[in-house]
Amino acid sequence: MPMEDVKAYYPFYYRHKILLPALFFYRLGRAATVSRKKTKTQLKTLRKKK
Repeated sequence: MPMEDVKAYYPFYYRHKILLPALFFYRLGRAATVSRKKTKTQLKTLRKKK
């Protein structure tokens, strides 16, 4: 993820750059729980484009 996007969407992680590896797991967990339907749709779209 580009640092510009991190700064815009995750300012906490941008300020505390040492925690950037944890952002990956945060986003992964959020995709699996909170936005499951949106994640499913995005994965289907990606599969169709291949």
